[in-house]
Amino acid sequence: MRSYVSLDELVEGPLPNFGYQKQLVSGELETRLQTRDQIEKFLIGMYNGRGPNGESGFDPRSGVLFDNLAQLRPWSNFSGKVSYELG
Repeated sequence: MRSYVSLDELVEGPLPNFGYQKQLVSGELETRLQTRDQIEKFLIGMYNGRGPNGESGFDPRSGVLFDNLAQLRPWSNFSGKVSYELG
């Protein structure tokens, strides 16, 4: 680009579906996702897990939908095994 365009300007303008990136850089995920269960639910949400009534764990305009994470279930192709290191 010929000139700098901030993330805020992009989200408020031509790319509202990049709103989730504002949440990613805010530090909110690191604060709210502390336990193994929370991280697993987050990953299930990122890979299209759904709640019993079709609830989603993610919206591209706002980011992670924390209120929905607890009810998410993995999709049929998900092995149920999540590997990561905390620390």
